[in-house]
Amino acid sequence: MGTSYGSLLGIIAGVATMLGAQTAPPKAAWPLLPPDFAGDFTMDMATMKKLAGDAIALPIAGQFKTLAITAVADDGTVTLKDLVIDTRLSGQPFTVTIHALHSHATGTGQGRYAMQGQGAEGPQVPFVWHDFHVQSPGGARLHLAGVYRDGALLGYAYERAELAGLTAGAVLPVLGRAGWQVVTVLGPPSGSTMKIEGGTLRLFDAPGGRVGLVRQ
Repeated sequence: MGTSYGSLLGIIAGVATMLGAQTAPPKAAWPLLPPDFAGDFTMDMATMKKLAGDAIALPIAGQFKTLAITAVADDGTVTLKDLVIDTRLSGQPFTVTIHALHSHATGTGQGRYAMQGQGAEGPQVPFVWHDFHVQSPGGARLHLAGVYRDGALLGYAYERAELAGLTAGAVLPVLGRAGWQVVTVLGPPSGSTMKIEGGTLRLFDAPGGRVGLVRQ
């Protein structure tokens, strides 16, 4: 039995679609974050909003620090006067300057400390670093910002110009499914990839004209 011209075109289109799907590179995306990824503390947003314009000691990076809170937005962004901490990411020392924390009412993670003020309302929610700079001793200062979808932190985005300025031997903290990893770059990005010791990082577009990184 013969095949009609229209059917033949449909078959050709179907084969082309299958071949395209096989040859197209996979779309880069952040891996799932560790299920227990959250800040050191949880607090209900009603109490957090009462702290705007005030200061409070809260546990950050395993130690209590005084946070001067300048504003609390409805989307869960908590803006701070710059909070400088010395901490370790994947065992390596970094100075971190936190400009903002972030949370969502849909968050399910639990911090090690449940902070609850008088007249607290609503569920306890976790807070994560949202907008901050990191710098290794003698290294470049890098600006990271959180990216979210449906109430979940996807990962942190970087400024393209800062990545382009990295030289061989620079260290770069990257957050993935195993938590923070510190990688040593072999030079600035080339196209959509960046060579690192022991592998490659893939770059992909992130909101705000920034770039996300995922280890291949």
